[in-house]
Amino acid sequence: MQHKPWFRRTIVLSFLLELLVVVLLGSTSTQVALAQESPSNPPATPATYATSLPAQEVAALEALYNSTNGAGWTNKTGWMTATDPCTWYHVYCTGDHVTWISLAENGLRGTIPAALANLTNLSQLELSHNELTGSIPAALGSLVHLQYLFLSLNQLSGSIPPELGNASSLKQLDLANNLLTGSIPTEFGNLSNLSSLRAPDNHLGGSIPPELGSLSNLRGIDLDHNELIGAIPSQLGNLSLLEYLEVSENHLDGSIPPELGNLSELRYLELAANQFSGDIPLNLTNLTNLRELGIDYNRLTASNPTVKAFADAVAPRWDETQTVAPTNLRVVSVTSGSVTLAWTPILYFANGYYEVRVSTHSGGPFDLPGCVTPSKETIGCTVPNLAPNTTYYFAIRSYSTTYWIQRNDLWSALSAPVQATTITPTPLDGIGIYALATGDWYLRTSASPGAPHYQITYGGSWGLPLVGDWNGDGADNVGIFDYVLGRWYLRSSVSAGAPDYLFFYGGSWGLPLVGDWDGNNTDTIGIFNPADGHWYLRNSNSAGAPDLGFTYGGSWGYPVVGDWDGNGTDTIGIYNPNDGNWYLRNSNSSGSPDVIVAGYGGWWGFPVVGDWDGNNTDTIGIFAYDTGTWYLRNTNNVGAPDIQFTYGGSWGMPLVGNWIGSGTPLSADFMTFNQDWDAVNQTLSAIPTDYSLVDLMRFALDPSTPLGTTPSEATTAPAAPTMLPLPPVSEPQPVKPPPPSQPQG
Repeated sequence: MQHKPWFRRTIVLSFLLELLVVVLLGSTSTQVALAQESPSNPPATPATYATSLPAQEVAALEALYNSTNGAGWTNKTGWMTATDPCTWYHVYCTGDHVTWISLAENGLRGTIPAALANLTNLSQLELSHNELTGSIPAALGSLVHLQYLFLSLNQLSGSIPPELGNASSLKQLDLANNLLTGSIPTEFGNLSNLSSLRAPDNHLGGSIPPELGSLSNLRGIDLDHNELIGAIPSQLGNLSLLEYLEVSENHLDGSIPPELGNLSELRYLELAANQFSGDIPLNLTNLTNLRELGIDYNRLTASNPTVKAFADAVAPRWDETQTVAPTNLRVVSVTSGSVTLAWTPILYFANGYYEVRVSTHSGGPFDLPGCVTPSKETIGCTVPNLAPNTTYYFAIRSYSTTYWIQRNDLWSALSAPVQATTITPTPLDGIGIYALATGDWYLRTSASPGAPHYQITYGGSWGLPLVGDWNGDGADNVGIFDYVLGRWYLRSSVSAGAPDYLFFYGGSWGLPLVGDWDGNNTDTIGIFNPADGHWYLRNSNSAGAPDLGFTYGGSWGYPVVGDWDGNGTDTIGIYNPNDGNWYLRNSNSSGSPDVIVAGYGGWWGFPVVGDWDGNNTDTIGIFAYDTGTWYLRNTNNVGAPDIQFTYGGSWGMPLVGNWIGSGTPLSADFMTFNQDWDAVNQTLSAIPTDYSLVDLMRFALDPSTPLGTTPSEATTAPAAPTMLPLPPVSEPQPVKPPPPSQPQG
């Protein structure tokens, strides 16, 4: 983005034209000196001047010389030595008055004297490219014949005097590259002859005066690289002769006025590095003479294909630097306390990030914090800390920080919102230990270490513990499977007492299973036969023929059950203690595994499954029976444990369950544990049991020696399903790492 050469050529041509007029009309003096003073012979002010110039004009020239260190000028020929000031270097006179002073790039240092206002016939004052300091004298506004005022490339400071608006003949005003502050005077709207206004590279603030729109002769405005704020006045669309409008690198905002499309002579429109937003107006496509459009580093869009094609032609790749909202905002997943979103990122990746804002109303305000990304290349994030069972609305915006040419911290507008409703929370699964020797249950309401919260006695060494929501009330309850007789004793509460469900199903040839096979929020029973890998599942807690029957696995693995994909239905899996591999399926059928977790566990640990983080998805874990250490993962893949603690030991079987449901009061039978847990743990460790967890897993791998005594007639296998059994599924054969000594992370 460069300043265009048009204005500089205009200055030179204007200067040469005026000089030619002076020569043709016969100036009363010449500005060509015959010699230049030597540094060893400094000029001496003559006692008298042989000139017809008014004394006040001579004094004004002397003041300029003295206040700008005339002795140090690059060229000071004749100044203060020649008796006719009209012969001094680059002083031009017409008649008896000074009309031009042109001392650009001449080493002037100091301030501009207010006495120059006494040069009442002055038409051009050219002091550019020097080292002038101080302010612009307000008195210069009284020069009603002044047509060209060039003060660029100095160190002038302070405000632009509004009195310059009284210089009614002014055609070109160049104040570029100074240290000017304050605002652009509204009085400039009085300069009806002005054709060029340049004040780039200053520190001008405030807004662009709409009064400039009345300057019908204006051909160029250059206000680049200032501190201007506000919108571009629509009145600038009245400037029918305007050829360039440059306001880049300011703090201007709002939309591009469609009235700018009326500027039929416009060749250069520079709006880059501001804070403009919204759609580029269709009217800009009327600018058929436009050679360059600078709109980089804004917040602009072009939804109209015609406008997009026009912008691409005159401002290639403009859209790669716009801070706009990402598109295609969508909901990826929902939990009881969070919503995960994704989107299509914007083209402008540099320096910044995205921010998701939240509202509880469809129309906003989006005043709640959401999530912030580390960069603008990120394509999604999760909004945490939401209330359960609540509808939220989400919108996203982009942020770009100031850097290089981009002079503004930019926030895009918010995207169109999307809606999501958080789900009713599922309490985290708790844990427990079932004492194999005594039938005591020691339960904790969270997956964490500590003494038990509650204790009951139900069962004994003759049975395997069961956990399930038998009645669909949202809370898990207790049960016992008599592995000798194949009899089920299920309670509808976490308490001792007579079973609420009592029936035969299975026997010593199989391992008991519990799961919600049909997604009705009620857990029911099943049997896994390790001899042939056959599963016999029922959708009710009663005796009868299986509702589902299929083959998956075999005598090489232990059966596991869980809702692996969070769809509300429990499905099957196999855990191989030889190598710690898990083979999980998302349906209750034969087939290949949907998820394989390689090498998490081994013979040293017993598999456990639970929803450890409350996201309605079950994930894997290992219970090390020698130490009582739990190694739990929040995802079904290999890695370091997300949760690790010690609870229980080799004397007990690990349990997982949501003992208290969705905030339901505890049963009166749910007795608080009030003993010395260390003493209980030590006592139970010393009691022999009929079987151990190792025995249980060995039975799964070698069912020829069942647990307990020889099965009775009641232990016959359940009746075959009406469907034909599917062929057995042999174990998948991944490359198996050596059995680990602990979960692999």
